Amino acid sequence: MDFLTGDLEAVVLGKQPRTWTGFFKTNVAADLGLDPQKNPKFMLVTGMVGLRRAGGTRQQPSSAACYVAEITSGKIVAYAIPWSPPMYSAGQMQTGPLVVVGLPIRFRQAAGAGSGRRSRCHAKD
Repeated sequence: MDFLTGDLEAVVLGKQPRTWTGFFKTNVAADLGLDPQKNPKFMLVTGMVGLRRAGGTRQQPSSAACYVAEITSGKIVAYAIPWSPPMYSAGQMQTGPLVVVGLPIRFRQAAGAGSGRRSRCHAKD
């Protein structure tokens, strides 16, 4: 995670030692509608998910997820790697954008807004 630009990159280990089989990226600032010039403050955590494949694609979301929160805006988004098990089995390189699997939402009021009380999560503004 480049905390200055909002760029998030993920790499995937290959089946053989010391090899890489996937490179994926996105720009979190753009996905959350943030201005990178306003000094966003990102927090990042990874976890496991059990997502289904969507509509006729050969790729499926990976079982790993990356959750990124921006604390000054109070927004959060979740990403997964678009994964192709046949390509991995064949040792083929996979690249592309990370996929938003948790639409951006506001998990609390923006810093400096309102009475300072925390708000409950609600749908994207």
